[in-house]
Amino acid sequence: MPFETLVARLLTEALSSIVNAARMTSRRRRAAVAISRAIRELLSQKPDMQLAESLVTEARELLTKPTSDLLKAEKMLQDVRAADEARAARKAAQRRTARKRVRKKTTRKTSRKKTGGRKAAKKKYTRKVKKK
Repeated sequence: MPFETLVARLLTEALSSIVNAARMTSRRRRAAVAISRAIRELLSQKPDMQLAESLVTEARELLTKPTSDLLKAEKMLQDVRAADEARAARKAAQRRTARKRVRKKTTRKTSRKKTGGRKAAKKKYTRKVKKK
């Protein structure tokens, strides 16, 4: 093998390894940015779940090995989802009990109207005192 081809091969391999290392560093940096944005979104008052999920998915695709930050972001995403489901279940239960209260109140009012109203109900239970 001539000397020029050997030098050319070594130079191309060195350049390709440098480019691959730069590409991997760039991917790690982009993944770190996506993870931090996802965590920031999950910690906000009203998180956008679709945005956070897409950022975590993007970070997972960029990294070859999952990092501790990525695993924390995925755990936070699961916890926020569970909290939202629990909050929705509590609200639904409150709405059901509020409907029951309204039904009970309306049934009392309608029964009073049938008996003649409040005054008639009071007259039934008043006691007459005999005078001497």
